[in-house]
Amino acid sequence: MINRRGILIAGGAGITAAGSGAIVGVAGGWQLRQYLSNRATPFLDYNQPGGILTKPDLSTMTNLGHTVSASKSLAPDAFWHEFINQVTKYQNGYLDLYGRLAALLNDSAQNLQRSKFTQMSRNQCDAVLRELLDTYSGSESQARRLEAFRTTRLVSSLRELVIGPMLQHYYRSSYGWRVVGYSAHPGIPQPHLLAYTEIMKRT
Repeated sequence: MINRRGILIAGGAGITAAGSGAIVGVAGGWQLRQYLSNRATPFLDYNQPGGILTKPDLSTMTNLGHTVSASKSLAPDAFWHEFINQVTKYQNGYLDLYGRLAALLNDSAQNLQRSKFTQMSRNQCDAVLRELLDTYSGSESQARRLEAFRTTRLVSSLRELVIGPMLQHYYRSSYGWRVVGYSAHPGIPQPHLLAYTEIMKRT
């Protein structure tokens, strides 16, 4: 199977050798874009059954939840256990995906810090994620496209299929709402109406 370096060289050679036949270069560029698009597209195998993660894998993914959430309002392990178990048990494909991502995080942690992901500090875990994922805002579409040159389908799945839903779950909870200044979960009445005004002044 041709590797990434091989496909880049092949694509470049096609463009250079085109000369009078520009079609070759266009075809090489199109094939390169298709290759990068396919290799970086998140994928979930719905044929894989649901179930519960092993304790080590559950611990790894729980630590991922702690790492991507806000440090000033950390949720307990039970919060992440419940979320992860609901996802892997009732949605086909996620048990397999979470298991493979737990292995990826631990392998990356071993390479970077000579430790397991679950045994690292929050800052160390964050460093592992920064090695795997590019950092950019939601509006930086060019940066998202450039990430395709170095990422893999599994890493894209980490960002899109796991971290994204984790953050949505967190910020819909009382822990996430505390980050933006609410002292109670949305829908729970405040002691007095002026409390909402004071909250909005602080945010």
